[in-house]
Amino acid sequence: MANSQAPKTKRTQKYEGRQEEILRAAARLFNKKGINSTSLAEVAEAVGLVTNSVTYYYRRKDDLAAACFLRSLDIYNALVDRAEGKPSPQEKVSTLVRDFFALLAEVAEGTQPEPVAFLEMRSLVGVQWEQVSHAYNALFRRVRDFLADAVDDRQMLNARAHLLLSILHSLRLLAVNYASEDYPRIAEEVVDIVLHGISSTNPPDIDNDGISRVADVFVSRATESADSFLKTATVLINEQGYRGASVEKISSRLNLTKGAFYHHNENKGDLVADCFSRTFLIMQAVQQEAAGEHSGWAKLMRSVLVLARFQLSEAGPLLRRTALAALPLALRQDIQLNGNRITNRFTGFIMDGIRDGSIRLVDPAIAAHAINELVNALSDIHYWTREVGPANVDQVFAYPLLKRGILSR
Repeated sequence: MANSQAPKTKRTQKYEGRQEEILRAAARLFNKKGINSTSLAEVAEAVGLVTNSVTYYYRRKDDLAAACFLRSLDIYNALVDRAEGKPSPQEKVSTLVRDFFALLAEVAEGTQPEPVAFLEMRSLVGVQWEQVSHAYNALFRRVRDFLADAVDDRQMLNARAHLLLSILHSLRLLAVNYASEDYPRIAEEVVDIVLHGISSTNPPDIDNDGISRVADVFVSRATESADSFLKTATVLINEQGYRGASVEKISSRLNLTKGAFYHHNENKGDLVADCFSRTFLIMQAVQQEAAGEHSGWAKLMRSVLVLARFQLSEAGPLLRRTALAALPLALRQDIQLNGNRITNRFTGFIMDGIRDGSIRLVDPAIAAHAINELVNALSDIHYWTREVGPANVDQVFAYPLLKRGILSR
């Protein structure tokens, strides 16, 4: 009987080796510059080829991007394979986070390929989008199954799986602030926060009616202001990424011509920068309003819950910080600085809470990163559960991380 696992020919090995080089180079460039700002010529140059040689393997940039996403999902699924073998939900979540940091350490050391971030996944169209979205949905279901033994409510299960994956995706942004030797400690801090929340055993009561009133004020201000252009662009960029949110699509949603678009905006990069400015101004104003609360816990809860309601209101959403990676490098620095200031304010609230006893002893910087991702993830929660709204976002989405951990009932 013929051997179905025949050895690969030298030609096949050479083809697959070159293909691997292209995928690795493309992932690095996409993560650094964004898909929109990376050309096939740059990928070719990175592996010592001419552009036509790259198109022999991937005819279009979308084909290459889709291949990078699918390879990244294979990497994530390998991590899930290991975590699935653990006996409890707590151990599964812990293993997934720890192994992800171990992967990031290997990437930093150059012993493992760099997964491409899922920042612009929704900019794909046609068969590429179908393949990648199908594969991502399968990953989502596997991670959701991690939590099923601990969480029996369907909408909470979907919401928490989305939050866990969002935090996992964001860890590469956290990791760049640390040496790879520190990754095991950072992993334990993340596991602790994800599984146990950040509040003290008996945190102070929160005035939910007051939070709702404040949120209504911010929603009203944003709705009345002349920023419909920015809001529409924000929605479209969150939905389809920087590449997918074309000038034509933005103009069409506002019933404008392309000429009218360029009357208001010199280019799309400037529009994204303006969308970030709107988002940061809202977040800073919410944090400033909450800063007068009596405890660090109350400051944090008030700001996060107001932002959560805003995200799901008619004035929302806020622009996801993942859009930053798609901007030209020249525009990123100031925007990143403003984003860091938002995170630092959350860090300050957490430190206040640790001092006054309303927040348990956690790493403030890592907890603030997780809180930022909680707010960020609400911009696309509707893809994973349509049953979360301003009335129940606290219980379904915010409290698990803020209070008791994502496996709490």
